[in-house]
Amino acid sequence: MRTRKMMLYAGMIASLTMGIFISGAGQQKVEAKTKVTYTLKKGTLTIKGKGAMPAKMKFRRNKKIKKVIIKKGVTSVSYEAFALCKNLNSVTIPSTVKTIGIRSFYGTKISKITVPSKTKTIGQGAFGSCKDLKTIVMPGDFKLKLEEDTDDKLWYVTSDQSAVDTITFNTKLKLANVSYLSANNLVVAKNDPSYQSIEGVIYTKDGKGIVRVPQKRTELKIKEGCTEFNMQSVLYNSTDSEGDEFNNCSKLKKIVIPSSVKSINKIKYKTDRADACDMHVDTIEIAPKDFDANSLYALGSSLGKNITIESLMKLLPDQITYKDHMYITKDHGLLKYDGKDANVEIPEEITWIAPEAFYRNETLKNVKLPSKITTIEENTFYGCSELEAVVIPDQVTMIGKSAFDECTVLKSVTFGKSLKVIKDQAFASVNIRNFTIPSGIQKIETGAFAGINQIGTVTFEGSTKYVAADAFMNSTGIKLVYKKGIKEAQTELSYDYIIARKNGNNKVRTTWQPVSGVNGYQLKFSTDKKFKKVLKTVMVKKNVSNATTYVKNKKKTLYIKVRPYQTINKKNVYGRWSYLQL
Repeated sequence: MRTRKMMLYAGMIASLTMGIFISGAGQQKVEAKTKVTYTLKKGTLTIKGKGAMPAKMKFRRNKKIKKVIIKKGVTSVSYEAFALCKNLNSVTIPSTVKTIGIRSFYGTKISKITVPSKTKTIGQGAFGSCKDLKTIVMPGDFKLKLEEDTDDKLWYVTSDQSAVDTITFNTKLKLANVSYLSANNLVVAKNDPSYQSIEGVIYTKDGKGIVRVPQKRTELKIKEGCTEFNMQSVLYNSTDSEGDEFNNCSKLKKIVIPSSVKSINKIKYKTDRADACDMHVDTIEIAPKDFDANSLYALGSSLGKNITIESLMKLLPDQITYKDHMYITKDHGLLKYDGKDANVEIPEEITWIAPEAFYRNETLKNVKLPSKITTIEENTFYGCSELEAVVIPDQVTMIGKSAFDECTVLKSVTFGKSLKVIKDQAFASVNIRNFTIPSGIQKIETGAFAGINQIGTVTFEGSTKYVAADAFMNSTGIKLVYKKGIKEAQTELSYDYIIARKNGNNKVRTTWQPVSGVNGYQLKFSTDKKFKKVLKTVMVKKNVSNATTYVKNKKKTLYIKVRPYQTINKKNVYGRWSYLQL
């Protein structure tokens, strides 16, 4: 199940001379004319001069070129400059080159290459399909440049079709960049402040956590001394703090886990079922020791169809038992339920229920949860299409993302006294009516109660601190009742886009997607993207999707931002401003 995501777009740039506001627009830089020339003699192409290599200087499919020497002073290698030059086997790049263009060396016969440490940008597919390329020395903190005018976003610098064995970084590593590089070995710079390489695998600086495994590895033997096996090291298709989301170690067949590993961590780096589908691990060697339920769940839910909770039970029979269609760990965790009973009572000794434990169980109608659990995890009851009622125990403080999503006949939910957080999509597309949010609730996130028809009255007993603007998106028949008010409402905008047009005579029409449950919107106009000087502030006192405003402006770029508000106890409570995304 792919997690549903909403694109959050920002404030808009508008040009009054053009009459159109453009999302995510930035200033265009015009490069000065360059004096870069070339000579081709006896198979050696020499490029020299000062400045960027002209776009017209392109040698695509040139069979005569065997060697390329770029002289100091040249600042870039142009788009597809040497692509498919099938006889090109040697390249020299000077320290002055800051940019290597998209597919610059694609499909050439180079066997090794050094990209200067001062190179800041490398284009997609720059070294793709280089079937003789064995070693690369390159910066670790480069920025990937993507082709703009195509939907074919090739998120790689070296592809599986390249023969790359070892990539050595000559600057500190930006971790997200590993996703774009296919190799057998990854070697970080010796002075990298965060990471070290051991046998071509990236670990934390202290060696206690495994960080990234090269994409071409077929076997992973975690070094003795490592204490934490982060699943993100083999599952890149996840979002972490650096946002990498593109590749995984799909060729990995075997993993050896030493006795020093104390935990297997999936919670830190979120993955989902779609990520695991591309994994093909079929053998795990693991030192005999006790792992907690979280670790066993992480191991048995991420590495592909051959590594499952069932297979782990055979591998670690003293740690997992099977009773009443439940896989239960020694520390009282419920990993999975595979029965078809309509009514299920989870044993009282259970203290933790794994994400997806009841995923798409289509026979479950009623479930009694144990009193000791403190969290309903992500996707725990996702798609239980016959589930009718649930009582959340008083010890539960958080209901996770999509926990009851698509439980389409769920009509009765009793919230526990300690509940503080209801995560994204937790009760999306259910059938509940006229319910009460307890006083202890602190946060209700995006789409928590989305897609409910004729939801009725929702009563907030306390002064809830945070209610996302789109907590009730696409739900109908809503009446919100706040007994004690609310401290922060509408903190996120559910805009897919904003378009604004000039009507003439400095009249500007701004259009947005309306946010459910708000009383109106506030707009601000400025010629400064930081809004240090505001030309005009407008209050739109209706939940509408557009406004036409007279803004006196002398043909300067115009910036707009907008935020929703709710009137609660005669006071306007404002949400977060839309933001400018350049």
